[in-house]
Amino acid sequence: MLEETSTVFLETETARILSHIEAARDRLGTDPAGAEAELADAQATLEDLRDYYLPILHARERAYNAYRSLYLGDGARVMDELSGIEEILGAVAAEAESGALQELQALGEALADARLAVEAGSEEAGPALESLARRLNQAALKGDLILRR
Repeated sequence: MLEETSTVFLETETARILSHIEAARDRLGTDPAGAEAELADAQATLEDLRDYYLPILHARERAYNAYRSLYLGDGARVMDELSGIEEILGAVAAEAESGALQELQALGEALADARLAVEAGSEEAGPALESLARRLNQAALKGDLILRR
C-alpha cells in the first residue's frame, strides 16, 4: 500500500519566499543592498521550486499513476508513466548541482528497477513501483537537505 503524501515542502518554500520579500520591503529605503540580497534569496527559492520541487512532485504523481495503472491492468500506461518520470529526472539532473545528483542517481536506479520488474511481468512490479513512489515522496520532503548539500 502506498504511503500518504505531503506537500508541506511547498508551504515551507512559499513561506521562505514571502519572508524574503517582506524583508526586502523593510530594507528597501534604508539598505538597498540588503533588499537586493533578500530578493536574490527569494529568486533562488523560486528557482528551487521550479527546477526541483515541482518536477519531483510531478514525477511522484506519475509514479502513483503507474502503480494504480498496474493494478488496473493498463501496462501501456504504466510504461508511459515510467518514461515520463525518466524524462523529468533527466531534466532535473541537467540543472542540478552536485548535492542533488546523488539523490537523482538513486531515484534513477529505483526507476530502472521498477521498469525491469514491470517489463518482466514480475510479482515484484507492484512493490518496485511502490518503492519508486516512496523514494520520490521522500526526495520531495527532504528537498531542502538535498539542495543545500
